[in-house]
Amino acid sequence: MDRNYKIVEPQVKISKGSLSFSRIKKAKTPTRIEELKTLITARLKPVSIIDIMIDIDKLTGFLDMFEPVGYKEGMTKQEKAERLIATLLCYGCNLGPTQTERSTGVSVASILYMRRRYCGEENLLKVIGYLADCQHKTWLAKAYGDGTGFITDGTMYSAPKKSMHTEPHFRYSKGRGIISYPLISDQYVALITQAITCSQYEARGRPAKRWHRELCLKPCSNKNPTFRS
Repeated sequence: MDRNYKIVEPQVKISKGSLSFSRIKKAKTPTRIEELKTLITARLKPVSIIDIMIDIDKLTGFLDMFEPVGYKEGMTKQEKAERLIATLLCYGCNLGPTQTERSTGVSVASILYMRRRYCGEENLLKVIGYLADCQHKTWLAKAYGDGTGFITDGTMYSAPKKSMHTEPHFRYSKGRGIISYPLISDQYVALITQAITCSQYEARGRPAKRWHRELCLKPCSNKNPTFRS
């Protein structure tokens, strides 16, 4: 212990019986690493997120899984795809309908309509599960993990004080808010994010209990180092 203390002694300070650590100085990056970063950056060209979503749909057909509430609509497959992509971009990137209309040309009314008729919780969970399965079958996903592990952790976000769902949290000093509670697979896929009140117990696998579909990906082991069964 004494030997290890001498190694970190420059960063350790004991004051009034309390132990504290100063910020460790960043090591100088080797020149060859900087050259590699420059080369990779030069080869990676910016790509529109809309183009990425279109390519993913061509590979997986995930847009076909969005089924309307009630009767079927009289729109072509192309019109449905364009409006759905705009709607997912709007709410997934938190752009808002007005800004999305300026960026994509899809009207605010169409975005709100697609959100109401196609993007319910059941459809979103179904599509997320399907895309997670598609990613699970790739060689890159298997290099990360076998898909049985997951990690969960809560993060507090501020919300309007007058909302009946906002509460103070004993771990945070942000005032009133809500807790965002995600479930992340060991294959680096965000499976589900659930909003809970600050007083609600962050039980193990709370989001996993809602993960009721028959998936190839079966998260069952919590890898969070702060959790003990």
